[in-house]
Amino acid sequence: MERDTLIKVFTLLLIAAFILELFNLRSSVGGNSPQSNTSQGQGSSLYGTGQTTATLLSYGKYVNVFKPGRDLTTNSSLGEIRDMEGVGYINRQSGVLTVVLEEGASAPVVASEIKQRFPDLNVTAQGQFELPSTVEFTTSGGKRNVSMNAVIELEIEPDILPGENVTLSLVGLVSGSSLSGDPLAKLVPTQGEALANATIKDATYDYGAIAIVPWESRNLNASEVREALSKEVANLSLDYSPRSFVLVSGLDSASEEAVGRVENLSYVTGVYSTEVDLRDEMNDSQRLESDMEGILGNTTIDYPSSLMQMTFHSENLSKDALSGGIGWTPVVYRKVSVEVSGKLNISGAEYDVPANTTFEAMLVDSYSVGQTIGVWLDTGTIGRRIVSLQLARLAD
Repeated sequence: MERDTLIKVFTLLLIAAFILELFNLRSSVGGNSPQSNTSQGQGSSLYGTGQTTATLLSYGKYVNVFKPGRDLTTNSSLGEIRDMEGVGYINRQSGVLTVVLEEGASAPVVASEIKQRFPDLNVTAQGQFELPSTVEFTTSGGKRNVSMNAVIELEIEPDILPGENVTLSLVGLVSGSSLSGDPLAKLVPTQGEALANATIKDATYDYGAIAIVPWESRNLNASEVREALSKEVANLSLDYSPRSFVLVSGLDSASEEAVGRVENLSYVTGVYSTEVDLRDEMNDSQRLESDMEGILGNTTIDYPSSLMQMTFHSENLSKDALSGGIGWTPVVYRKVSVEVSGKLNISGAEYDVPANTTFEAMLVDSYSVGQTIGVWLDTGTIGRRIVSLQLARLAD
């Protein structure tokens, strides 16, 4: 197969795969987009992906108004768009309204007015984004710095202002330090974090608990504990694995003869650096310390505690009964619903929190409904919109 034909086949396969990911986003490249240098011996073309920060330069002179599955060309109520400030005229074709703007009109301003009057409709515009001079692409042959010097046009929601930065995902055929043809691009959320105040709105009857089991008591009967607790709570799940080892200081630098003597102790099952694995029933710390001192001399032994983790349901929880069934006082957590509202400061910019933003969380059972707590949120933004929020952790 000739080289040009091969590149065309690869390009068609690339476009088909990427279109599945882009859905209805359309992109093109203008300006000084680099061409393939494969004829100059810089290597074969490889499928590659990259991610970069791009700057919005400007918008085109029109916005598109549409609604998937609906024909808007015959909707007479949309005629009032023509009377909005900055609108020149309207083209109605294939179910979509193309709103042509007057000279000097702002696509974000007109789009915002349309969304306020018709919030159920989609409004997009062609934005021009400037790419940096080089972008790192990942290919099957490794990472490559690819020269760009290109302007990407994307049909987007025009709530990004000229001069603002966004994150773009790029796909292309990489040849040496350039692309074979034009890349395809789409907007992806810019990741960040924000500190917010959250209000506890609701508390459920679902709990979690963690009990710290001392090393000497780790060889307990988990089945008996589960049976005792099941009389107090419902839907009990109990997870317990005893930590049957100790950490012996200086063992990793001891002689082979000394390590061998430790390994030959009847209750030892293995030695790994400073870790000494033991049989579950070995809980005599005095004997262990005496044996280690006899082999290694003065040394320090660390006895790790074990954790018993539980989840359960209780509408009338008795913490005393819970502690009695386990044998130790656990830390109890309760599943609650927390709400975040108002505004967030993300990377120095202010964003409106989407309505009805709530999260489920397990909080120590000392918080109460109506209480305000500080939380850190993982954020994803596109322009001035928050497109994703995740509860990361409680603030200190």
